[in-house]
Order: sequence, then C-alpha cells, then structure tokens
Amino acid sequence: MRRKFAVVAAVLSVSTAAACGSDGGTSAGDDHVIEIGAVLSLTGPFAAQGEAHLGSIKLGIDQVTKAGGITVNGQKYTFTVTAKDSASDPAKATAGVLGMIRDEGVKFLIGPADTPSVVAAESVVTKQNVLWLAGSTFISGRLEEKAGDPAFAKVFGTNPSAATVFPAAVNGAMQYQPDTKTAAIVWPSGAASDPYVELIEKAFTAKGVQVVEKLRFDIASTDFSGILTKLKSSKPDIVFTGTTSGAVQAFASQAVQLGSPFGSMIVLGATAGTGLTGDNGKPLPFPYMYIMNRGLDPYTGNPDVAQLFQQYEQVNGKQPALDAQLYATEFTSSINALAKAIEQAGTVDDPDAVAKALKTVSVNAGNGEVSFAQNGVLQAPIAVCELRAGNGTCKLVTPGQ
Repeated sequence: MRRKFAVVAAVLSVSTAAACGSDGGTSAGDDHVIEIGAVLSLTGPFAAQGEAHLGSIKLGIDQVTKAGGITVNGQKYTFTVTAKDSASDPAKATAGVLGMIRDEGVKFLIGPADTPSVVAAESVVTKQNVLWLAGSTFISGRLEEKAGDPAFAKVFGTNPSAATVFPAAVNGAMQYQPDTKTAAIVWPSGAASDPYVELIEKAFTAKGVQVVEKLRFDIASTDFSGILTKLKSSKPDIVFTGTTSGAVQAFASQAVQLGSPFGSMIVLGATAGTGLTGDNGKPLPFPYMYIMNRGLDPYTGNPDVAQLFQQYEQVNGKQPALDAQLYATEFTSSINALAKAIEQAGTVDDPDAVAKALKTVSVNAGNGEVSFAQNGVLQAPIAVCELRAGNGTCKLVTPGQ
C-alpha cells in the first residue's frame, strides 16, 4: 500500500499540477512519499506571485531529491507536490485550510502566501496541531508579537519580518539616493496593510526624511490618476509603493504619462519586470528600486544565485516572470530545511517534534546560510536593487543596520 504524509498549502478546488516526476522531480514509483500540496494564488491579483511560489516549491523538491531524499528510521522518503488554485480569495484559502486539517488529517501546511489570505487563515491554523510554513511578511510580524505563545510554536514565516524588511528597504534606498529629503507612501488599503504604512513612515523618519503624503488604493485598482495628481503637487523625492505587479505596473506607467511627479520609486511585491517595462516597453525615466526579502536576485552578480535561477528554469521549464523574481525562491530553502528537520526529528508525522528541529537547522540558500529563529521568523539577508536606464544593480542590506 502506498504511504503518503501530506504537507499541504491551503488546498482547495481541482489540482492544477500533477505530483511526482515531471513536476517535483521525484520518483513516481516510490512507496514512501511526503506529499506537498500547494494551494496558491494561481489566478486573480496575486497570480504572478502564485506561479513563482509554485516554481519555488518544485525547485526545493528537486534539490531535496537530488541530495538523496529524506531518511527516517532507515526508510527513504521523497517529496511530491500537488498544486491547487485559491484564486487570491482569503475565504477560499481559509476554507481549504480547515478542510484539509479536519478532513484529510494533514500534519504540515505550506502557504497561503498572499497577505490577505494569510491574515484570514491564521485564526484557523493556530488552533490546530499542525506545522505551518506561511508566506507574507505579515506572519513574521505576528510571530515576533506572539513569541512564547504555544499557539504559534509550530508557525514559521518564510520572509523576514516587516519590522526588518521596511527599515532595510529604506536604508538601501538611501544608499542609492542619499540626497532624499521627502517621501510619499502609496499603499493598498485595508486593516491588514495599516501596520506596513506605519513601519515605512517610521523608517523614513528615522533617516530624517519627511513623509509628505500617505495615500491608499484598492489592491485591484488600475487608475492612479487621482493619487498621482496629489503627488504632482507635493513632488516627493521618492515614493514607496507595492504590492502586486499589476498595480505597480499601472502606477509606474501612469506616472510617466503625467511627467514623473516624483524623483524615484521603491516597491515591495514586484521586481525587475515593472521597472524594465513600465514605460510602454522602455526603461522608466526615473530610478526604480525593489526589495528581495531573501537577498536572492540575478542582478547581485553572485554566481551561486545565478545558478539557482538556472536550476529554477531547468525544473520549471522557464524562468520566473521578471516581475515575480522576488517569489521564485520563497519556499525553496524552507523545503530544504523541512527535509533536514524531518530527518533530525526522526518522524514524518509529528509536527511538534519537526517544529522543534526546524528551529535548530540551517541550509545554504545560494547566498549564505538561512535558518529560522526561535520565534519562527526566517533569518536571511535582504537585497535592495535599483534599475536605472534599464541597468540593474543590488546592494545587500544587513537587517538591523
């Protein structure tokens, strides 16, 4: 009888990717399988991110398989992945999580990865006996707040916390633009995003930069004319915005049409593609900066990182979309760490034991060692990258500096 232990990511609807062989690089004939179910935003506003998230999972599985798989009590195990679409819908993601825990008896969860779905799923997952690897900087912030709370002992964030990311982003931007005096924050509306706006403002203020505008927009918005008109009046040196590729693309393109009413922009949640194509396929006329939460970006010039993106292409049949490179390694190192923790714990179905082990292991992510702190927050370098006239460079920013 084939034996499977489910490692599932907010699973719902019909599977969009087959497990084993072609998708995960694992052996379809192996009778001892740890199944990774990935329910990600493969459609909707977060679709570009979701596709890259899935690619990062497949890359991690391929790395684990090529390293010899997982050995527990003398038995070899492999990972497989089944992907399903949550359609960028928090309600569907939450229902899927609850259904998988109660109906399927899963012991491990990966995802969801978009902030609204993570916010919605938290109250469900933290009441269950499961280990949860969640995307979004939101959950890492919650882990910092809830350190020592037993409900969060098996929760892990695959991004550094927002309290780490946003100051690092501002510090990196100031390295590129040291004469910055004024800033504007243009951020999605909603209570889940409010803490991010506060952190961004605090980071700018700490650097002596005056925040002259704090403007909010609907995440599905494509019309930024009203916001840009306000920015044209205040003329900030820099705009900090995010978080979907579509929103950032529209914002940048419309800014060009209005004569670029700011000096430069930095974004979270979209990467190189927007900067390269924001002006009808031409480079943007102003400096464009973006953040890589795990410090992994082709522009760093690190040969190990370049090789990692080559491996992504080999496993997935294509490179990640330029505007989703930020997510192309979201879960890769976490899957490697999970495999190592399962071996160390000596169990494939005890989330408590695996969670304890996961807080003691580290893996090489291509730019150095990556691990989880005792509060479950990912410890990794952060890259701030700039595109100027179509040419990109990156600076690694050490968190806390």
